[in-house]
Parts: sequence; C-alpha cells; structure tokens
Amino acid sequence: MGAFITPYDYAEAVDVSYATACRRLAGLPTDTPGKRRFSVVDILPTLRATERNTVPRILAAAQRIDCLFQGDTVAPRSRRLEAWLRSPERSRLEGLRNRLAPALASLQSGDLLLFYERLRLAILLHNDVLWHVLGKAPPPKNFDRFAMAFAIANAREENLEIEHA
Repeated sequence: MGAFITPYDYAEAVDVSYATACRRLAGLPTDTPGKRRFSVVDILPTLRATERNTVPRILAAAQRIDCLFQGDTVAPRSRRLEAWLRSPERSRLEGLRNRLAPALASLQSGDLLLFYERLRLAILLHNDVLWHVLGKAPPPKNFDRFAMAFAIANAREENLEIEHA
C-alpha cells in the first residue's frame, strides 16, 4: 500500500531535529494504529521548498510495501501530493495518466471506466509510479498490464468531492 518512514528516519533524511519531525508529522495517518510509520505520500508535502533536495534520502530510507491496492481514501492524499509536485514531475504524471484510459479501454470492460477519475487519482500513490514521477525510476514495466491489474484492484466507489481528514 505504499512506502513508509518513521519520524526518526524523516528527521535524519531531512536533517531536522526529531522534535521538528514529530511536529510536522503530527496529525498524519499512520500505517497501523499504535505504530509511528507514515506514508511517503503523506510526508512529502510537509517538506519545505529548501528541503526538496532531501527526497532521494527519504525514498532511500522508506520501507516499501509493494501492493496494487491503494486504500479506500485516495482522492485527498493524491490531490495534496499532486499540488506539491513541480512542473516536470506533473508532466511525468500526466504522461502516465494519459496512458491509463487506453490501457483500460483494451480490457473491453466499461465497468472499470466508471471509476476512471478515482483510478486517475490513485495511480500517483503507487510506489512505482511515484518513484517515476519523482524522477527516481523508469515507469512501470509493461504499463498496459500494470494499469489493468491496478484498475481491477482499485476500482471502487469514493466520494471524490469531499476532503477527508
């Protein structure tokens, strides 16, 4: 479901104190209640502009859990992260998003297209896509197959208009 980092690793990667890391991460969801591991998707927008150069260290410190399913609430997380992206990163994201619809159309199942907007948002949260968007990896191999499997795993109802806490 993503890549996770502890406050200690965040502090070390960003070169801030542990107290600063905890303050910045306060209120963000954790991967498991009682554990203090935060999703890279949620922590990247906490970085200041002068700290963007620490992204490679954050990605290196992150514990990746590769999974197609991205959770039940993707819209607010994806939108926050997308707002944080720079222009070249947004361009890479749009490039992959533009390949999503044709890949889904090849399935010849209109049902998946009912969830296209959610899938379009959710794709940014997948590790391989995020690493590519950030310029740290090539796009997922055999993107059409990846997109089909991703769509099947993530096609579900979500109110895309409401910001979740």
